[in-house]
Amino acid sequence: MKNIDKSKKLNYILIGIIIILLVGIVIAFFSYKKAIVPDYAPGVIDTNAIKTPDDGSKMNKSEGGGSVSLSYSNVVSVDLSKKEIKMYFKNPSKSTQAMVIQVILESGNEEYIIGQTDRVPSGYTVYNTKFLDIVSLKAGGYTGRFNVMYYDEETEEKAIVNTNIPIKIDVK
Repeated sequence: MKNIDKSKKLNYILIGIIIILLVGIVIAFFSYKKAIVPDYAPGVIDTNAIKTPDDGSKMNKSEGGGSVSLSYSNVVSVDLSKKEIKMYFKNPSKSTQAMVIQVILESGNEEYIIGQTDRVPSGYTVYNTKFLDIVSLKAGGYTGRFNVMYYDEETEEKAIVNTNIPIKIDVK
């Protein structure tokens, strides 16, 4: 009889451990902050986007197309203590497209989206964005790129074209 009780206790312990592991996996899966590539522009303007002075009239665009102008710095800084990416990316007011900007770190054959803005309409500039802590980084220099996705400002539909801009990433 004691062997049966010990066996039941061992089964309960094993079942408890399995449940704890499964709950941990589920929590880890749903708390993982995966960057998005939306078909429609995010409904909110990025909280880090700052309205900038008007720099000219809208560019001409053909039916079903768009026109973009952009200004950026090809050096990005990651502040690990603040979990922040410092950058400069301007979508001038003369553009006809909103943007979502991803900061992608390249490491060997791997790529990691370490930052992503919400919608950046024409006439706004982004100076920083949140660091998505999905890869362990050490201080130093890395290569990467901006992946810029464009969205029609009227329909908010994603454009077919993206822009990739090589950048240097300085981690502090």
